[in-house]
Amino acid sequence: MRKVVVLIIGLFCLWSSMAAKSQTINRPKFAAWNSSTLEIEKVVLTDTATIICFKTFGQPHSRVQIAKGSFLKDEQEMLYPVRYGVGIELDIPFVIPSSGEATFELHFPPIHSPTATVDFQEGSENGLHIWGIELVKQKPPVLSYPIERCKKNQILELPVTKHGKATLRGKVLELPRDMRHQGTLQLYDAVRGVQKTTVHLNAQGEFEVELELATVTPSLLILPFGEISCFLAPDKVTEVVVNTRECCRRQSQLHRSDKAYGRGVYYWGYLAGIQQELEQDRDRLDFSLCSPEFIAASDLQNADEIKSYLLDLRDEYRLQIEKSSLCLAAKEIQTITVDIKLSLCLIRTKEILMTLYLKNQRIDREEAEGHLRTMTIKLPTHFYDCLSQFSTLNSPKAFYALPYGEACQLYAGIEPEWAKILNTTDGTLFEVLAMRRLFTPLAEGIPFTEQQQALLEKSTLTAYVEMFQALNRKVKDRLEEFRKKEKTVIVEVPQISGKELLPAILAPYRGEVVLVDFWATWCAPCRMANQVIQTLKKELYQQPVVYLYITGETSPEEVWVEMIKTVHGNHYRLTKEQWQELITLYGIKGIPTYFIITPEGELHYRKTGFPGIDVMRAKLSEVIR
Repeated sequence: MRKVVVLIIGLFCLWSSMAAKSQTINRPKFAAWNSSTLEIEKVVLTDTATIICFKTFGQPHSRVQIAKGSFLKDEQEMLYPVRYGVGIELDIPFVIPSSGEATFELHFPPIHSPTATVDFQEGSENGLHIWGIELVKQKPPVLSYPIERCKKNQILELPVTKHGKATLRGKVLELPRDMRHQGTLQLYDAVRGVQKTTVHLNAQGEFEVELELATVTPSLLILPFGEISCFLAPDKVTEVVVNTRECCRRQSQLHRSDKAYGRGVYYWGYLAGIQQELEQDRDRLDFSLCSPEFIAASDLQNADEIKSYLLDLRDEYRLQIEKSSLCLAAKEIQTITVDIKLSLCLIRTKEILMTLYLKNQRIDREEAEGHLRTMTIKLPTHFYDCLSQFSTLNSPKAFYALPYGEACQLYAGIEPEWAKILNTTDGTLFEVLAMRRLFTPLAEGIPFTEQQQALLEKSTLTAYVEMFQALNRKVKDRLEEFRKKEKTVIVEVPQISGKELLPAILAPYRGEVVLVDFWATWCAPCRMANQVIQTLKKELYQQPVVYLYITGETSPEEVWVEMIKTVHGNHYRLTKEQWQELITLYGIKGIPTYFIITPEGELHYRKTGFPGIDVMRAKLSEVIR
């Protein structure tokens, strides 16, 4: 009996020892990520392995792929490469089922060094990345930023209209060292469309950008882990502090019900209180209900049913907005946004009906494409009359709504209907549509004609008039520079030789990108390439690129002078001795040979034989600032 008891105690101790060697962390918290596709359900730590149990969230039938080069990294920078997957094969695309969710495991070596957090990186630097996965419960940073508030009766003022510079400055908290320290600021300008600017963050996550604007402009600061909305305006400063941990938590399917880590963004400066309320309330209105994709997947069958559904939805949205605790100004911006979202869906009714028809016919993709080319769908008479209720879209306050720029692009297609419905051609909407027509050629580098100039001066959007006048002057200046570049210039060759010759030829062009072409008049491939490159010159005429052509006395002078009349650039004809020294010194084995010289005077690229216009464009683009 005593032996049995001893045996039981021994087995219990052995089991306890084994159990102590295994630890499970369920739904571990994390600091940041660069994609909400992949989440961690649990981490299992043993003496023989580290097992990460993942859950993926995505569109049904979309694909997820985990690279063989994936690894974990602990706080001491030690790497633990993935061994194998369970439920997924490494480097093989995994199809997400119709539920939109899937689970799998990745097995890594055991983590031996004591560490409170690990990072997961999938494959290369640009792969999926989750930072600060907690293996030991951590106390989140204490945030003590003041919160700007607005009075509940604060009204929405008419937007600032002035041609000036807007400033956005801020800081991203807990920015991981190996996260890309760069973002994109997308301005949703109603007249100019989406304008993109690169935002560089320093090691502390701080940034500042200045942009030319004509009125209040909604924008999105797109960072690796999410999007931050903010209002910008000429001569105004907008300041933000981005709470990375909280922004990621809000997007998480597994952690969104956890306690918040403070506000996702803290705003100061221009319209800070209103922006703070809108950011905090951003997920309450479910705009997916008025998307063409949602309606096409519903039971609605015809145009009138779609219109009735959207107008009922408008009433529901407005009731939700009215019941919210937002200030009056924030409510008005949300109401305008609702009108834009619903009007866009109404305008796309034909597209929705086509999708419904093809879905009901159950035809394959090839047949569907054939039908779409030939189908004509007529909407009921006076279908768009209901848009008379959307007069907010013809108000200057529509500039506050982020989707207004996209909407105006579609509104242009039914401008005559808008005029009939609203019984006017006056107002912000019509001014914006007129200015968009003027901006299109200007954005393509074509200056105003006299007629366009006259139309511009009639506009009441005076801030845009001023902005476009300045831009028109820049376009004209660039064209003048291009005309200068179109000239053929014969440059006197320095009376030196050897190693000093090419540096002396290049010296006047310091600070510019230089394409050097070693060629000859008798070389057929050289002459062909010279003509092909003319197209590239027109594409890059606004860029600081200088085109140098160098030949020798094997090109007869009379022939050379005649031939280069159509080859615009700076031309050098070397003596026989200079040419031979240059060819020997730089190991030029044939012609044409091309050098691309950086603004600092360094050789960036060389190639014997014309590499093709695409390669030449790419190589020049690498060094153009």
